[in-house]
Amino acid sequence: MSTATHPPQPTREISPLLAVQVCLFVVAAGRAALTALDRMPPALLLAFTFALGAGQAVTLPTWQAIIPEVVPREELPAASALGAVNTNLARSAGPAIAGLLVAHVGPAAVFGLNALSFAGSPPPCCPGTARRTAAPGTPSTSVPRCAPPAGSCTTRGWYGASCCG
Repeated sequence: MSTATHPPQPTREISPLLAVQVCLFVVAAGRAALTALDRMPPALLLAFTFALGAGQAVTLPTWQAIIPEVVPREELPAASALGAVNTNLARSAGPAIAGLLVAHVGPAAVFGLNALSFAGSPPPCCPGTARRTAAPGTPSTSVPRCAPPAGSCTTRGWYGASCCG
């Protein structure tokens, strides 16, 4: 049997994830723009915040499910642990850092940075970034098409900077 690899096949999670990430970027950019224009009433801020939270609730499980698609099997436990540490660190340190930034540059700039974080998300979920697998019936030789360089940051915006290029 041939051990040649098949072209990458995007999984079902990729297209919806990309769509939600684009929607989150649009919502975050709208929140930043309206805040910068001083057109952000409290009710609308709550609506934007709710939309961003709902989008994150949809994407977080998908990001976790994609880990096996971009990480070799032997590194899967470490990658899963790193993803959990990353999420918990962002939830604990993120608000403190944002508070410091709001005090120094204002809320519109912080909302803009948040929007940019979503703009950096699509590369790892672009079609064609799924892992390559061996032909059916042969031992698995999964190799990620675009894995991060050793020691690189694996947070959402930085992970796949060279993907889909």
